[in-house]
Amino acid sequence: QIGTKFRDEAGAKKGLLRGKEFVMKDLYTFHENMECAEKTYQEVCEAYSRIFSTLELPFVKVEGEAGNIGGSLSHEFQVMASVGDDSVVVCSKCHKAHNKEMLSSFAQDEHENALTCSAGGMCTVNESKSIEVGHTFMLGNIYSSQLGANFAPPDDGNEKVSAVMGCFGIGMTRVLAASIQVMCTDEKKMVWPRRIAPFSIQLVSLGQPAEQEQLFRTAQDLYDSILRSSFCDESGQYHNFCQNDVLLEDRLSVLSAKQRLVEAHVLGFPYLVVVGKNFLKNEQFELMHKPSRKSELFSKEDLIRRLNELLADDRGVQALTQARPS
Repeated sequence: QIGTKFRDEAGAKKGLLRGKEFVMKDLYTFHENMECAEKTYQEVCEAYSRIFSTLELPFVKVEGEAGNIGGSLSHEFQVMASVGDDSVVVCSKCHKAHNKEMLSSFAQDEHENALTCSAGGMCTVNESKSIEVGHTFMLGNIYSSQLGANFAPPDDGNEKVSAVMGCFGIGMTRVLAASIQVMCTDEKKMVWPRRIAPFSIQLVSLGQPAEQEQLFRTAQDLYDSILRSSFCDESGQYHNFCQNDVLLEDRLSVLSAKQRLVEAHVLGFPYLVVVGKNFLKNEQFELMHKPSRKSELFSKEDLIRRLNELLADDRGVQALTQARPS
């Protein structure tokens, strides 16, 4: 379930990172026995790791404190970011990671064992500030026994036992904030991870006032052509991966060319297509990949194909072979 939560946060700060209102993805699981619960626990942890990897976030999974929630096992998913309130230590050789606060609470023998490197010797650790974006708990039956969440196993007659519980959560709003913190290296230029960007592609026309009408008409024509495009994959099916994923900047009467470019960088969509001086000179369009800050020039047909290839790759589809005949 995904829902809005409220907390009387005394230290509300840093926008979405720590607020009194936030959005959480919660999951509670109920199991017949601990073996089944542990299997699900590992599956959910693996799913969380895939989510954060897909978002291209530099994260680590570390053992966490059960805290007020309780339970026998807990893990945190921490994204490395300089604005974080937590700290993690990561071995540069075996990549083992620990929550610094929890590591400092270990007894001497536990501490030494935790820092024993699987590559040999002791770990060489680097400390980093981090943002907790996910947490998992193996609750056991501490809540189910108290609340009477009991069931009769099929092989044990009428004797009832308490369900074994797991509890899992991802801070949705915090993931958004952490993504921006990690992806942005310039205070004036935001970059969204490709999988959660509101749009993947933005088209903007830039030129002198006398050129602007022609350039905007060209941008409109390109926009329409992108939405009509369709490419065949290896299975023979046609796709338009850009459908509903392109934004055309059309605020010519209220924003200057410079302001439109600034807005494009602030909005932070992964791919920016500029219709400007290169089109006037040789009818080419500039494609900017915001995360890498790389730019390429394309003809109209090659650009449309390249955009479909990029978005197809994001969705795990390979080998676009040909465009649908017009």
